[in-house]
Amino acid sequence: MTQIVRPSFNMFLWLIRIGPYLFFPLTAALFYAIENTVGIPFSRHTLLRCCHWGSVFAIGGILAFIAAGYRNMMFKIDHERLSYDLSFVWRKRKEILLSNIKEVVLKVGVLQRFFGRGTIIVYTQASLVSQNQTGVSLFDIENPDKIYELLKERIASASRT
Repeated sequence: MTQIVRPSFNMFLWLIRIGPYLFFPLTAALFYAIENTVGIPFSRHTLLRCCHWGSVFAIGGILAFIAAGYRNMMFKIDHERLSYDLSFVWRKRKEILLSNIKEVVLKVGVLQRFFGRGTIIVYTQASLVSQNQTGVSLFDIENPDKIYELLKERIASASRT
C-alpha cells in the first residue's frame, strides 16, 4: 500500500520564519529607490505607514508563493521506493529505492514542535560520501513520528528481501 505524504503549509509558522527578515530590508530599499529616483522626501508618518503596508504586501506575496509550492508537492512511500514529486513552476521528480537508503533522520525544531510538524531527512550512500543533495527531505509534515516509523519499517522490510 502506498502512503502519500504532503508537506503541510502553516501561515503562522512561515510568518515567524520569514517576517523579521523581510520587514525592514524591503521597505528601506523601496523608500531609498523612490527618494533617489523621484526626489520626493517622505515625512516620518508617511514613511512608517508605507513601510507597514509594503511589508504586508511583500510578506503576503511570498507566503502565497510558498503555499502554492506546498500544494503541488508530494512524497510517496511504497514497499519498494520513496518518490518525491514537485510540479509548481517547474517539474521535478526523484525516486529512491528503499534498499539504497542508508540513514533516516527525524528533526523537529521548536517552532515545528509547537505547530505539530517535523522534517525527515533521508540519506543514501551517495549523499553520505559526496555531501550532495542525493537524498530527500520530507519537510513540514504532520505526524512526523508516525511517518518516520513507517519509513524505517519499510526500509527494514526492503533490505530483508
